[in-house]
Amino acid sequence: MRNLLLFILTLAISTFNAYAEEPTEQIVTENVAEEVATPEENNAQKVSVNPDEISSEPEEKQPELEVVHQVEKKVIPMPACDDDTLLKRSAEFIDAYFAANDNAGTIYRRRRYFILHNLDKFQTENIANYKTAATSPVSDIIANIKTNHAVAEENMRLCKNISKDKYAGQIYLLLYSEEDGYRVHIINLLDKQTIDEEASFIYKE
Repeated sequence: MRNLLLFILTLAISTFNAYAEEPTEQIVTENVAEEVATPEENNAQKVSVNPDEISSEPEEKQPELEVVHQVEKKVIPMPACDDDTLLKRSAEFIDAYFAANDNAGTIYRRRRYFILHNLDKFQTENIANYKTAATSPVSDIIANIKTNHAVAEENMRLCKNISKDKYAGQIYLLLYSEEDGYRVHIINLLDKQTIDEEASFIYKE
């Protein structure tokens, strides 16, 4: 009986040792197989791209918007050609001008007389019609003011006297804004061949 128990115990210990060694090796092998991945699998794991985010078509370039700056012209209100105060100031200046440029000639005195007596009515002229040599010296003075004083035609006013008397001639008042008033050029006081820059004054309303 004792020998039988010893035999059974010895057999059990041998079986246990054999079983303990073999599964340990298998378990280690299986774990290593699970943990070691192939290079292709590693690359697949490192790069994760959403197919929806990839577009085969190049991004369409939006056209550049052209910005156009419009500069609004400022139109300055001007006195009317039949403004009583303007005509009165003009008549006073012309009288003083003739007194300072007196001439004993008969034609000069006659012209001065009729001009001074025909300064009560003026009409507005279209400046666009005064751009040729045929309208000199009015066109010359307008061009000079536009170039040297940077005044637009919209901010000028041209007035012409209304008179049937040939001795009164064609007297023009050319107005444009200057400082806090208006510069008034009086054209053709002497004759059509003379441009007198001194024949002007500042008018304030």
